[in-house]
Amino acid sequence: MDGNFYTETYTYREGRILLYKRPNSKNFQCRLRVEGIKGYTIKSCDTPNEGKALKFAVDLYDNLRFKKLNNLPLKTKTFKQIFDEWFQKADKSKNRQDFYQGRAKLYLLPYFGNYKIEEITESIIDDYWPWRKNYYKDNPEKLKGNVKEDPAAQSLKMEKTAIQEVMNYAYHRGYIRTAMKVNFKAGKGENRDAFTQEEYNILIEGFKMLYLAPAKKSDVYQRRMIYNLIVFLANTGIRPNEYYKIKWKDIQIHNQDGVKILYIAVPEKTKTGHRVVVSLPEAYTSYNDIKVFSKYTKDNDWVFTNYDGSSMRNWSKTFTKKLKELNLYITDDGKKRPPYSLRHYYATQRLLDGVHIYDLAKNMGTSVKQIENHYGHVLTTQKSKELIQGTSKSDYQKNEEFRDEFGIDKPEYSLAVSGQRTMKDFSSIIKKAQEYADNIIKTDDDKKKWQEYMKNNSK
Repeated sequence: MDGNFYTETYTYREGRILLYKRPNSKNFQCRLRVEGIKGYTIKSCDTPNEGKALKFAVDLYDNLRFKKLNNLPLKTKTFKQIFDEWFQKADKSKNRQDFYQGRAKLYLLPYFGNYKIEEITESIIDDYWPWRKNYYKDNPEKLKGNVKEDPAAQSLKMEKTAIQEVMNYAYHRGYIRTAMKVNFKAGKGENRDAFTQEEYNILIEGFKMLYLAPAKKSDVYQRRMIYNLIVFLANTGIRPNEYYKIKWKDIQIHNQDGVKILYIAVPEKTKTGHRVVVSLPEAYTSYNDIKVFSKYTKDNDWVFTNYDGSSMRNWSKTFTKKLKELNLYITDDGKKRPPYSLRHYYATQRLLDGVHIYDLAKNMGTSVKQIENHYGHVLTTQKSKELIQGTSKSDYQKNEEFRDEFGIDKPEYSLAVSGQRTMKDFSSIIKKAQEYADNIIKTDDDKKKWQEYMKNNSK
């Protein structure tokens, strides 16, 4: 290479890494020579900063060298590319081919398609099943023809088989380093497992301590980004497979009666298409914290990024690991809590705070029926005031309050418990109560408390 042709050149790793700039270009390029790989690998570093360019080049060099030493494919492929490759080689009947093609088009590729195959973890696959089971509940407009709203267990098992075969193919072809077991349990829709307010507070504190702990700069960056993502999801109800498509230009700050919140334009190419989400106030904190430490805050940058600026998608492993440390991963019912539980937390808390079901469904990009199906237990408790109208405190509660005030049971309650109270006793209750009072009134303060009590409970 003619160094005089380039405005800047730097060599590293004994000449195996070359950084340079082309004339009239502000960004660095890198040229790599990796032993065992024919020719040069040339890439743009997409930055004018030498330090950042060097990091990009070194990471790329080390990644290529690792793949070569372990006989892995040098080029990364997406799930869609692997699926297409597997499907061409799969020996299946015509009916099975039609089934797999149809399921891939409707569900597998919209969910997994753009993931790099090595980014797909067990947690990401676990999250597929609730997404799949509720697909038509969340998207009723797509329910057409003979398609059923609730997928049959057998259909889901066949989809599981397809996913497993694709991942096995990826493993045997060297696209991923370890074999992966796809887990699936058949079961109908049920109440979703959200965090309680106390559990959410523990979760947030745990992740805050994680990113405050001493670590490499890139690790601290990633952990702090995950912390803010958790706060963001819990305060917007946005799906875990929607957030990574959001750019800074998609967010506007809105002042609602003196309270700053966010209007978030969820992009068109998401599960429910374009919609505007109104956040809770705490999402504004997350928004500003990312602005402080992120290196990528231009309009067209992703909001939630990895250290290199790429969209942060593979974080569920860290989430799961921390939940296990905090004893929050498995519920009392033995169910796992995926990142989707943050959406359930948002829905539950909003219902408990009295948000109308229609408004909540619209903000979450789902249907009223879906909210009723999965959060009906919350809707019932939300209406507890209406459901007990016309009633009063129980005798037991009245006695509890009396005992808290005076240190002993009410006279009529003690008679009833002892079995001495009958219908004819009611005419003498007040008299007995006065005699009873003489035993507990010792001071002027006691007298005032007793008089106040009789005044409030004599009706």
